[in-house]
Amino acid sequence: MCIGAVGMAVAQFALSAASTVAGFMGQQQQYEAQQQYYKNNREAANKAAVNTYASNQNRALQERAAASQQLQQLNTDAMRGRATAEVAAGEAGVTGLSVDALVADYYGQQGRYERTLSNNYQMNADYLRGEMDATQAQAEGRINSVQQGQKPNFADSAIRILGGGLEAWGGLQRAKLQGIA
Repeated sequence: MCIGAVGMAVAQFALSAASTVAGFMGQQQQYEAQQQYYKNNREAANKAAVNTYASNQNRALQERAAASQQLQQLNTDAMRGRATAEVAAGEAGVTGLSVDALVADYYGQQGRYERTLSNNYQMNADYLRGEMDATQAQAEGRINSVQQGQKPNFADSAIRILGGGLEAWGGLQRAKLQGIA
């Protein structure tokens, strides 16, 4: 009889301990899977951000090249216009303030167009910098939207095993009091 009650207490303790260890192992696997999911999400978000940064940088370089090309064309056209005006005035025998005013007007038009070109380029550059800031915020938001796993605590499992042992020991003591053990 005594072995039966002791055997039951040992079996109860072993079953409780095995169940707790299996639960801990399941929690550990769930933790590792969640951590891998978090890592994969972080890597994908960072890769998408890098691709967007590269695209925006490429666009900024294209915008700069286009503005430079337009500026070169403007300078060429302005010089050609001034030269044409001066040659035509010289051939017509016109000199003085009216010719100077015409040439000054060409310079003024060139300056206004250069300023407009510069302002437009600057607005595009500012827009692209804003896009990059938004890309960073989007990547951070995407990363933060996935929780990291919570590592299981073995102390909790140890307490459950101890509790199972105490419960089995208490059952053995009750069995002794009832005269079964």
